Amino acid sequence: MEFGMQLTSRGPDAGPEAFDAFARKAEETGLERIWASDHLILPPLHTSSYHTHPRGQMPDVWKARYYQPFSVLNFLAARTTKARLGTSVVIVPMRNPIELAAQVTELDQMCGGRFDFGIGAAGTGRNSRPSATTLPTGASAWTRRWT
Repeated sequence: MEFGMQLTSRGPDAGPEAFDAFARKAEETGLERIWASDHLILPPLHTSSYHTHPRGQMPDVWKARYYQPFSVLNFLAARTTKARLGTSVVIVPMRNPIELAAQVTELDQMCGGRFDFGIGAAGTGRNSRPSATTLPTGASAWTRRWT
C-alpha cells in the first residue's frame, strides 16, 4: 500500500512557503505521493451540496486564492526528489487538449518521470456538462504528443 496526500492549494493557507514546507515534510516522513486539485472556475451558485461546509457550498475563503495544479506541481518538481506528484483530477473538458498534453509532458520531464495524471470529465451539479467526445479527443492528442 502507498500513501499520499492532497496539498492545500486554495485559501489563505496556500502559497509557495506552505507548498515548500508540505513537500519537505512529505519526503521526510516517507509519503509517496503529493496531489494538487484542479478548478479553473469556482461558480457562485451551487446546485449540489458540498459536504464539508454548513451551507453546502465551497467556503468563500477558497475563492480568494487558488493555485492551478500545474503551477504548484512544477514548483514542487524542483523541490522534491522522491515523492510522486499528481493531479487528483484535471477537468479535461475545460482545457485545450494540445496545451494540456504539453503541460503534462513538461511536468513529467521536470520531475524526472514522477508524475501521475488524474483526469475527469466534469465537476458536480448543474455546472457539470461532460462532452462525450472530449476525453477521446484529448486522449488522441496526448497519444500523438507522447509517441
